[in-house]
Amino acid sequence: PVANAQPTQSPTHQLSVNVRRVVVDVVVTDAKGNPVEGLKQGDFMVMEDGVVQPLHFFDVHTGAAAGASQQALDLHLPPNTFSNLTLVPADKPVTVLLYDMLDTPQASFPNAHQALVKFIKDQGNSTRIAIFVLTDRLHMLQGFTDDETRLMRAVNSKGATSQAPPLRAAPFADDADVLLVMAEAEEMRYLRIKRNRITVDAFIEIARYVSALPGRKNLIWMSGSFPPEVFSNGIGGAWEIRLDPEVQVAKKLLDESRVAVYPVDVRGLQTDPRYSAATLYTAPLGPSFFGHQQGAEHATMNVIADSTGGRAFYNTSGLQEAMDAAVRQGSEYYTLTYAPSNTKADGSERN
Repeated sequence: PVANAQPTQSPTHQLSVNVRRVVVDVVVTDAKGNPVEGLKQGDFMVMEDGVVQPLHFFDVHTGAAAGASQQALDLHLPPNTFSNLTLVPADKPVTVLLYDMLDTPQASFPNAHQALVKFIKDQGNSTRIAIFVLTDRLHMLQGFTDDETRLMRAVNSKGATSQAPPLRAAPFADDADVLLVMAEAEEMRYLRIKRNRITVDAFIEIARYVSALPGRKNLIWMSGSFPPEVFSNGIGGAWEIRLDPEVQVAKKLLDESRVAVYPVDVRGLQTDPRYSAATLYTAPLGPSFFGHQQGAEHATMNVIADSTGGRAFYNTSGLQEAMDAAVRQGSEYYTLTYAPSNTKADGSERN
């Protein structure tokens, strides 16, 4: 052999493959809102732009029964040591509780807190729960765990029980000067815009927080106000392309993270104050601001719920029952996966 000969190298072969898959989570319920179990792949048909798409994968997800025994996965770290590793058992439902104190009247705090406590006690260890509180910004009270002791400690902490609604202007007296009233109206408008921005930013942060977790996630949004401009821009139909850019970012991240939003109105059953026994009207009753505002808020709740695969709950005093239904519907679902016949991938939504 030649002394300085270089070893012969085999040519490098590279194989490039583009794989496009669309994942669709489907919740099927009966007339009473209960999940329908036992469906097979042949019971579903997916069409995109009117064209039938063959299914490549079909997965069935069933929520674990309350109190079911599962191996606890937890990290036991020394004090002041933290990890971004989130351990969630396979097929165990994942639920985020967002307690929106920013948009909730203080009079509704006791009802909301009571519903939170009862919900956690009823869930047992059947689901992993993370608890967030929204005030001047988003605060995480407890990361994902099925430990009831930890969850109860979080909902009974100062951060979830003693905060007054921030960013709200104090009303002037009825005999206030006209200029003061105008100043108050301008201040309320500014604070409303700021609250809306904080709310949208909270959804962006939560979507990023759960993005690494597999499967569908339930986000229960407990609030006492659902301003139309937050997500629906006053339009009751669907997400609109002309929405604020930050809202579009929030919508995209919720979709990519497979988050289904369940708005729950903690004010319970509401009636027009004009029909209160304490109110005396001598003139005929026409359209009311209450009815207009309530209709707009319900439209907002329906828009975000329908657009993410969740369900809105309002005009009900059974807050805890509504939250249970949200978890049940969001824990028993079917996942359909197909390769789209339309290979155009420009980031737009598929029909």
